[in-house]
Amino acid sequence: MGKFDSGYPLMDPNKSFRFTCQQCGNCCRRVANSVMVEGLDLYRLAELLHMDMAEVSRRYTDTVMLAWGTPALVLKVVKPDDACVFLKDNNCSVHPARTRACRMYPMSAVPDETLKDTLIFNVSGEQQHHFNGRWYRARKWIDDNVHTVDQTYVKMECRALLECVPIMNRIPHDREDDVRSQMLRWRFFEFDMDQSFLLQFIDNMEKLKQALEQLTI
Repeated sequence: MGKFDSGYPLMDPNKSFRFTCQQCGNCCRRVANSVMVEGLDLYRLAELLHMDMAEVSRRYTDTVMLAWGTPALVLKVVKPDDACVFLKDNNCSVHPARTRACRMYPMSAVPDETLKDTLIFNVSGEQQHHFNGRWYRARKWIDDNVHTVDQTYVKMECRALLECVPIMNRIPHDREDDVRSQMLRWRFFEFDMDQSFLLQFIDNMEKLKQALEQLTI
């Protein structure tokens, strides 16, 4: 089990950057432990691939640990160049359901843990040859490439996980495996593909907190 690594420096959302997709596939290579798969991403991949979310996770993701001890999923990679498991003939084979991280590239946006409805913007500088051509404002890039439902989901999950932290702090250390299991179950796997993801997610977060409370006993 690895650790997630973003490596993206902060960026003012009102600033602009230049970017041109070269269709070289380089942003899909050397991505071990770096392309996050969120619950909503997994749901969309399951829809596209006609699988349940647990099967998609088993085949195409690895589990990593975030800095605050929360398990997360990242895309598997393929040797020799640690390319995304979905990169085929230099193209994304799941492009309609690609992850939020992929749709935002070269930007990323995560919630500010102190201002839960505020997003922190980052920009990747790994592929310098991409940074030429047209100018884009950071905030507009995110709004154009990330659906409103994704932004809503990210903020909701951040709030829910912050609410879980005090409960997790009361759980004995010898039950860490149980904590990881419950976190993965309710954030990624207990979803009906015929029902709204967000409505199920709200319900699942309550069930997660209940499950974690049981582990404190």
